Amino acid sequence: MTTKIERLPDEPIVVVTWIEPVDLQKETPDKFTKIDALIGSNENAYVIDDLSQAKIDFSTLVSGMAAQREKALGSPSDPRISTALVGSGFFVDLISKGAKQFQYGRLDIPVFSSLDDALAYVREKIKQW
Repeated sequence: MTTKIERLPDEPIVVVTWIEPVDLQKETPDKFTKIDALIGSNENAYVIDDLSQAKIDFSTLVSGMAAQREKALGSPSDPRISTALVGSGFFVDLISKGAKQFQYGRLDIPVFSSLDDALAYVREKIKQW
């Protein structure tokens, strides 16, 4: 397993830290199941995917985006979940841009250069719920 998935204490925030080697196609469905288990059935939550330690290449991107198309509980298409990304580089930006396309759910997934920046953003958004 190359992901660490944890819910922050007393906050509706789940942080998923991706660590090398990354196999998005294999690990994404398991990630969705774990996220669903960490949040309540009637609770909204933010999921922060921290890709700052992962090396994303085109093959990884394509397989991960294909897995994102699933309408599974715990996935970005789950209406209880909002998503943010941490990382940098062409492929991380492409994930965010691709998510806005119809086939990937027209999702607005902001990208941040650090986990601290993502947490600050998410906490402000949660205040608006």
